[in-house]
Amino acid sequence: MRTGPYHRVLRPANEPETELSVASFESGCYARGMATIEISRAHSLGRERARVAMEGLAKKLQKSIDARYRWEGDDLRLERTGATGNIHVTEEQVQVVIKLGFALSILKGKVTRHVHDYLNESLRE
Repeated sequence: MRTGPYHRVLRPANEPETELSVASFESGCYARGMATIEISRAHSLGRERARVAMEGLAKKLQKSIDARYRWEGDDLRLERTGATGNIHVTEEQVQVVIKLGFALSILKGKVTRHVHDYLNESLRE
């Protein structure tokens, strides 16, 4: 018995039809394809210089993967189809969280290396 809206799932012709509730998707049980990158890095640049450095990262991402970005206080929000991210800047630390959707999840290793390299270079005194 159905208790809410359902979506039909695309399937090969030889498999039985499956229905999944919207609640299943909203609860996150079908978010297994998401790849999350979390990196924290201490720095001694101060908040303003660290913000300038992180905006440089955002501009690189804008150019290379067509990501849009905007500042909300000390948080730099990144968005593109299939990916979101947040870079939180404090006086002594930068925290990077990037979530890649299923289609981009295969790039997790490459994106992680690029972010580490950029942080290593840009947060040096």
